[in-house]
Amino acid sequence: MFTLKETFWQLSRNRARTVILLLATALLAGCMAFYLGSLRANQEAFERLAEVTEIEVDITSGNGAMAAGLNITPQSKEKFMSSPYLENFLYGARAVGTYSPEARRREPEGEDFYDVDFGSVNSLEAIYSPDYELDFAEGYDESFFAGDDPWAVVLDTFAEENGIKSGDQLTFPVYTHIYHDDESISYGLIGSLTLTVVGLYHSEVYPQTMLVPVEWLHKECEERGVDFYYNNVGATLKDTLEINQFKQSIPDIPFLGPDPRSEDMHSGATICVYDEEYINKAEVFGQNIMMFKRFQIPFFVLAVGLIVLAVFLIMRSSRRDIAIACSMGRPKVLCALSCFLAALFAELVGCVLVFPAMVFLAGVSLGGSLGICGIFLLCACLGNIAALALILHFDTFTLLTAAE
Repeated sequence: MFTLKETFWQLSRNRARTVILLLATALLAGCMAFYLGSLRANQEAFERLAEVTEIEVDITSGNGAMAAGLNITPQSKEKFMSSPYLENFLYGARAVGTYSPEARRREPEGEDFYDVDFGSVNSLEAIYSPDYELDFAEGYDESFFAGDDPWAVVLDTFAEENGIKSGDQLTFPVYTHIYHDDESISYGLIGSLTLTVVGLYHSEVYPQTMLVPVEWLHKECEERGVDFYYNNVGATLKDTLEINQFKQSIPDIPFLGPDPRSEDMHSGATICVYDEEYINKAEVFGQNIMMFKRFQIPFFVLAVGLIVLAVFLIMRSSRRDIAIACSMGRPKVLCALSCFLAALFAELVGCVLVFPAMVFLAGVSLGGSLGICGIFLLCACLGNIAALALILHFDTFTLLTAAE
């Protein structure tokens, strides 16, 4: 109890000294808040960037320039989808058909022989047109694209020209679509296939004649022994922060990385990761975080040193009082304790004063501000101990004699 009374006596006896210590504390705590707050802000921004950035990954041509117009085998697609780092797989295939009698009489070559252009996908997200307006028959919705049922959504203008409506069954020849390195396209007959119309749709941007499930097309080719290729296969990374682990795993899937010199345009043996924008932004935050961490220990050492200096300069006028108390039989430890508590109390008040500025001006979270105050008070304790060790390093008799 006496020590606490002495502590408050130390604070009130020299109010100017207490105010100076309090202001010095507030300044040092503010500097530490700015430093640690900047570090945490960069770390949080880096984490938020990873959360809001969606990195797309595609199977592409050898040089990485083309993510469609490929001959991707079902085996390659399954290997791609086996990666534990990927999700939200989107893929499709090209196929054409001859619906009208005139089209069926033409030779299956060139781009003019067919009158049906299929958009076969596993999801509407795999189609590049953003303006699709779909009108499904009752009981159907876009989820059917994920299956392999022989269902189709037909372009409204084509349906109107040919008198097609929802519920109709359409039977006509369908051909696969195969790309070649000389930029030519060949077509392989799958057979005469039957589709049930489950809806109509409208599009001005990319009007494909019919939208069908890609796995229905794959199944029909497999049953008839016809070679089948996916036109495009893509996905997104599950966790953006695992981008390096995914890149390291690419040869194990196995795929190649893009090579600008590659002349392979259609085999689909290459994986391209569209991460340039993310990496450019992440590098800025990463460099800032590295710089703050590199100077973190020197900064704390400097903070403790400044606290030692401030407490020593402010408290050294108490040495004569401490010497008198020691001459009367009071232990140095108890004298030091009252000075320590007085300095710590002033430092605590300084933290309280600067706390609102941490939260409202520096934008540090409530928990982060409390953490910074805790770190500062820990540094203050170390600084106080070091300063008092210097202050109490005296011989009582010598000090009192010199004073007299």
